[in-house]
Amino acid sequence: MENPLRWDFFISVNDHCSLDVYNILFALGHVMKKIIFGFAALLLMNTAQAANQPTIFVFKCAPEHSKKSTIVTWQDVEKEDGWHRYASWKDRLGDHYGIELYFNGSVPNDEGQLEDIYVFGNMNAAKMIAGPAVTMTFNKKAKKLTYSITNDTVGSDVRTPIEKGNCILSDKG
Repeated sequence: MENPLRWDFFISVNDHCSLDVYNILFALGHVMKKIIFGFAALLLMNTAQAANQPTIFVFKCAPEHSKKSTIVTWQDVEKEDGWHRYASWKDRLGDHYGIELYFNGSVPNDEGQLEDIYVFGNMNAAKMIAGPAVTMTFNKKAKKLTYSITNDTVGSDVRTPIEKGNCILSDKG
């Protein structure tokens, strides 16, 4: 049975023009190298772009005395001095966007359970939170996330929540 690939064609086309298998394979290898390096460069570029994309968390929060849920989003944004986290939400007083993380840390509660606390609010000249703020507290042991929204319009230390309740991490608003 005759070989259907006919290697003799690649080795010698005619007396005046001869091609050898090595040159053809080398040429094909060169093309494959370009394709492989092209995909590698594309993958590297996409990975670098993904590293610079902001991270967004969406929380669906249920107030204690209302059936209407509140959506609170966190967004991590890279700036010249590093990463910053911002919160946005809508309450009965209006829409609040880009409120920067003022404080976060872990503290024990009254039962000795560790809680992660995130306070988003704008600082005034006295380094106190002034205006709208949201505090979110995650109890690690109970795996419970609570929130409290305040709106300090007078700049005092007294913070009466206008809304509070429980939250869950959601994939959509």
